[in-house]
Amino acid sequence: MYESLYMFKFKWWVSYMAIMYPIKLLLMTTANKLLKK
Repeated sequence: MYESLYMFKFKWWVSYMAIMYPIKLLLMTTANKLLKK
């Protein structure tokens, strides 16, 4: 029971990171470009 719950949380975290990390990276790069100008 605990193992399946852990795997579910791990899969959710991986999918969350896969979605959120590129968005954060994109926002950071655009912010840097705006600040440099």
